[in-house]
Amino acid sequence: MINIYKANMRKLFKSKLYLIGLIIAVVVTHQFTDNLMGFGGVFNGMTLAGRMHFVSAAIVGFFTIYTPLFVCEEYSEGSIKNKFISGFTQKEMFGGGMMTQLSAAFIMWALHILAGVVAGARPSGAWWVDIITDFIAILGYVAVVYALSFRITKIVASAIISFVVMNVAFNTITFGNMFLMITKGVLYKIVTIAYNISCLGQWFVHTGLMGDDANPGTPVQIILSVCIIVSSIILGMTKLDKRDLK
Repeated sequence: MINIYKANMRKLFKSKLYLIGLIIAVVVTHQFTDNLMGFGGVFNGMTLAGRMHFVSAAIVGFFTIYTPLFVCEEYSEGSIKNKFISGFTQKEMFGGGMMTQLSAAFIMWALHILAGVVAGARPSGAWWVDIITDFIAILGYVAVVYALSFRITKIVASAIISFVVMNVAFNTITFGNMFLMITKGVLYKIVTIAYNISCLGQWFVHTGLMGDDANPGTPVQIILSVCIIVSSIILGMTKLDKRDLK
């Protein structure tokens, strides 16, 4: 698995799309944080750290596109078959690929944070908790998209499913906002948990677009995200070696 991971990381840094994504992440974060884009209204009322955090949602959009392309390119180029012929199991390939995508997300997130700090953002201790919690949620999202892409294998179907996942995440927020307004008591707590399963739900909570009562607590959010990552790995590997690589 480690050898596959190393090979994938070399491929990652040769990917023009990924490198362009890193450049865009740095430039946009710096410009948005320092408000050089001239945004008014609510953005003027945000702190520099708040603006830096706000633009992090774009990472979700990037990996909705990039992850299925990266995975399906391996199928179309025959890399998966070559690795299989070389003696690697499909589970090893899945694990190495998952590690690669999570690493790719971490690198982009780290550069995003660095660009924000260079632009003047100085997150407090509480902000760091929010930012890191949201990042773990993003890792959960990337894990889901990767697991689906690895099993689907076809670029068109994989891209469609990835956008479906993003729309589910977005609609969880849309309908969640409504249910949070009309529920109370135990049902409200259940809706709050469901709201925070989505990485965008946690992002909404931590960027201040939702009230504090929509936050079930940082430990709960982290547990939810870790469960999503673990579930994606387990389900993604289930009966994987019995699959026929055509």
